[in-house]
Amino acid sequence: MKDKLIVQTWRAQDWADSDLDSTFILLMEQRGKDAVRQVVHANVPDKQVKSIDKDGARSIGNHGRNICRENRFSNL
Repeated sequence: MKDKLIVQTWRAQDWADSDLDSTFILLMEQRGKDAVRQVVHANVPDKQVKSIDKDGARSIGNHGRNICRENRFSNL
C-alpha cells in the first residue's frame, strides 16, 4: 500500500454562520507489515464535538475542536 492522503472541507447545515468550515484529513500509510490510519478532524464547533467524537478520541483545539485518532491494522 502506498501512502494515501485525503483532505476534505465541509460544514453541516445546522452550524452557525460564524463557525469555520471543518477540515477532515485522512492519512493511510504502510509501516512494515502494518497499515496505519491517522485521522484529524479540525475546526469542529464545540457544540458538535459530542455528536462527531463518539469514540472518545483525544480532542485538542482552540476555536472549535480538533479530533485526532490513530489506528494500526496488522497482517494486511
